[in-house]
Amino acid sequence: MAFLTDTLRADRWEFDLPRTLYGAVRHRLELARSRVALLELDARLLADVGLDRAAAKAEADKGFWS
Repeated sequence: MAFLTDTLRADRWEFDLPRTLYGAVRHRLELARSRVALLELDARLLADVGLDRAAAKAEADKGFWS
């Protein structure tokens, strides 16, 4: 019975890996979109979130992998 359990765990891992990678890439792309959206905010809205224009620019310049 242990063999059957080990096999099921291995199969489940194979199917979860692509889903996990997809989720990670999707999260990073959403983070990159959010960073670029900071550039569209005016000074008042940036001040509301505790940023200035230079900090927003520095954040937006980061790559999607950061």
